[in-house]
Amino acid sequence: LAAYKRTFHVTRCEMTKYKLVVVGAGGIGKSALTIQLIQNHFVDEYDPTIEDSY
Repeated sequence: LAAYKRTFHVTRCEMTKYKLVVVGAGGIGKSALTIQLIQNHFVDEYDPTIEDSY
């Protein structure tokens, strides 16, 4: 089956705004999940937590 994506044209005043807090331990995928939600793209190879770099 071919996958398809529907595009909806919504003005800013029609959109509902939400505030979302993502919490959890380092390196479990909070940023990857956030990118998936915002950009509709899952990053499977992501630069690890900045704390791990030092």
